Amino acid sequence: MSVRKLGATVHSFDYDIDSVNCTKKMKEQYWSEDGCWVDEQGDVLDETDLKNLASFDYIYSWGVLHHTGEMWNALRNAVLLVKNKGKLFIAIYNNQGRQ
Repeated sequence: MSVRKLGATVHSFDYDIDSVNCTKKMKEQYWSEDGCWVDEQGDVLDETDLKNLASFDYIYSWGVLHHTGEMWNALRNAVLLVKNKGKLFIAIYNNQGRQ
């Protein structure tokens, strides 16, 4: 993970347990003794999960929030986790079919 190489503290948060396990495996392989990388399972739509999180300088959510079934709530919740003057990077896919 390039941001760890640059010295960033990382907090990985995902609903899908397979994605969480994949991240854990990558962390164990490349950053096994790293105390600056937390990875956990959680739901961006669950207020209890979100209350347990800190706020962040950068949030990166690429191709995820629209899969929750409640995209606008997920986006609103993600925004609430961004620190003042922080940045939120997202990608929302919209299949237009053949145009």
